[in-house]
Amino acid sequence: MLPERWSDQAAGLRAWVHASLPAVLTVMGASPGVGASLVVAGLARAPGEAQRILVLDEQSGPGSLAQILNLRLRYRWEQALAGEIPWHQVCLTVCNEVTYLNLSFSRVKTEVGAPVALEKVLRQLAQSRDVVLVDGHTLRLSQALHGTASSELQRQVLVVDGLLSGGAGIQRQLDILVRGGAATLGVVVNRVVSHGQAQESYGQVEEWVRRLGGGCQDLGHLPLAQNGAHDRQWSTDRVGGLPLLSLPQALIALKKNVQSWIMQRSGVNQAVMLQGRLSQVGSAYPWGQG
Repeated sequence: MLPERWSDQAAGLRAWVHASLPAVLTVMGASPGVGASLVVAGLARAPGEAQRILVLDEQSGPGSLAQILNLRLRYRWEQALAGEIPWHQVCLTVCNEVTYLNLSFSRVKTEVGAPVALEKVLRQLAQSRDVVLVDGHTLRLSQALHGTASSELQRQVLVVDGLLSGGAGIQRQLDILVRGGAATLGVVVNRVVSHGQAQESYGQVEEWVRRLGGGCQDLGHLPLAQNGAHDRQWSTDRVGGLPLLSLPQALIALKKNVQSWIMQRSGVNQAVMLQGRLSQVGSAYPWGQG
């Protein structure tokens, strides 16, 4: 049975997500606002082979993923707790093959037995999906899902700004990553206008990681941003609230690179995708903010 209020969100999710999921892919931003949220959302929505995706979101309120959905979800949580609907109806299908569930409402006081029923539903959902994307969490969560003994199954992907602003801060975070067990760090360079600029940025990050005793994997670059003129590259799916991208070919290439990297390291094609802000371990932020 889950506690009435989670003191540790990672522990709660570890109990919910089935331990047999073979790989953990954590996508995070090197600094706030570099576009990690957009990269993750784009990976989830990139065209290509069909993938069944389960999105577990922690945020609620203004600025979060699909605020209108959160209101509908709150009502469904209340219905499920009252026994008016079965627990599997708490989840919403927001677009083709994408199921959305906001975890923030699990923190309300629940009746005895309700968390057990929800845990069963989540395990069934996770086992029937190709990708489990956990939004708004940190490296601590990915470590908790499998424990420190299975670090080989963990993948850390760092999204960096093409201009590499705040270099000292990035180096500090790289130190935390490498010392935390990221033997090979995947790097996505975002907000670039030329391949040459991406290579220069990647080379600098690679040098920093090498000095720390780790390695790098170049996963590609994306000319994405969340503000200014680049906003016209994105549109909102009014049904699901998940961003759509006008540069599908770039995202298809990135998805293939990420999948290939996972398979090379573990021999599996299933991933648990998480997103977090490393600079504030334990905190969360909504899609479009990172």
